[in-house]
Amino acid sequence: PLQAVFPRMAAQLPWGQRVGPLALTQPLHELPRGNRKNFPKFKGDGKVHPDEHIAAFIVACGVLGVEHEDVSVRLFVETLQDNAADWFYHLPAGAITDWNTMRTQFENRFKPAEDVHALLAQISQIKKDPQNP
Repeated sequence: PLQAVFPRMAAQLPWGQRVGPLALTQPLHELPRGNRKNFPKFKGDGKVHPDEHIAAFIVACGVLGVEHEDVSVRLFVETLQDNAADWFYHLPAGAITDWNTMRTQFENRFKPAEDVHALLAQISQIKKDPQNP
């Protein structure tokens, strides 16, 4: 798809336009002019935990002084490579409308199975209050 060839262009279209997965509904702010080469990259190959990637991304945004949600979403797209980029560009049109949606979709896709199993084990250990069935 065109977005795979020109990901930055697709991510920088005027607000309200739906191109690929991005459907940001607020006015788009200018992307920072600082050096974005130090942003973390995420390939989706299991070598980097998605929580680590998000944490490193948030730190990098702070260094550049990113203040607007739409900028975070568009910059996050630039960090995705290989399997992660393929995943993003195969999302349904308009699937990503804000940072929370992007983060949730990303975590749902790339969170390791052992994290999910550990969470399920914790949930199963929760005891029901006998007075509140």
